[in-house]
Amino acid sequence: MSFSLTSVFSLVIPANSLATQAPSLVVSYLRAHPSINYVVGAFGDVVSGLPAALAAAGLANRVKVVTFSQNPEVDTYLKDGQISALVGDVPFEVDAQAMDTLARIFTGEKYEANQNDLPQWIITKKTVPSTTEYFPLVAGYLAQYEALWGLR
Repeated sequence: MSFSLTSVFSLVIPANSLATQAPSLVVSYLRAHPSINYVVGAFGDVVSGLPAALAAAGLANRVKVVTFSQNPEVDTYLKDGQISALVGDVPFEVDAQAMDTLARIFTGEKYEANQNDLPQWIITKKTVPSTTEYFPLVAGYLAQYEALWGLR
């Protein structure tokens, strides 16, 4: 697969407009910029309601949607093919890694910045494991940390 990036456009959506106006603002922007064929949402709530708005505007087959965090609604969009992909969110892994980092700092253990790299998973319709709950990007991550900390 190859692609050519020719332009990047930004649309700032005020936080107080997310729940009520975001889909119509995105559709209006796409109509004003017909060369755009991808929408990348900074987080899941930005694309909430967007698939229906794109379909109503006749843009669903032309515009692909990607977002950077999951929630049950976005996971359902993905499973139903209404968005193309999402980059999985790692809220629980972040918490465990923060505890690990603090434990290393407080115990004087050597800590290298590259130990702070979290996994990235581009989740597609074929790979979304759930549409009803958050899911970890690394299966068994907590048990692995507990073993590292001597708790198992």
